[in-house]
Amino acid sequence: MFRIDCLVEDRNIAKALSALGPFTQNLKVSRTVTARDVAKPKINGKRPTYDSSKDMIADALRKLDGPIKAPQMKDVLKAMGYSPTSYSYFLAEMVKKKLLKRTGKGSASTYELVP
Repeated sequence: MFRIDCLVEDRNIAKALSALGPFTQNLKVSRTVTARDVAKPKINGKRPTYDSSKDMIADALRKLDGPIKAPQMKDVLKAMGYSPTSYSYFLAEMVKKKLLKRTGKGSASTYELVP
């Protein structure tokens, strides 16, 4: 016999239990990670906002080669703990503050960092 410990996301627990159930004895389920443990990062004890993290976003974008497109911005925001769906807000704010220059319209839009 072997003992196997694994972590399963909440939404997949039913699938995991139904797959493992017939092959296990004394199956025990415990919640080890709470929502508080995986909360978004905080800056100075507060949730990050555009104003508090625009420089970090700009630094991350500087590391990318070529023009910036929406999928790249989504990846940067996700890596920083933001929702990737907020990319349009961040792009618009950075254009408004003249940190980015927009070229093109619609889904063909690309952005470049203003030096």
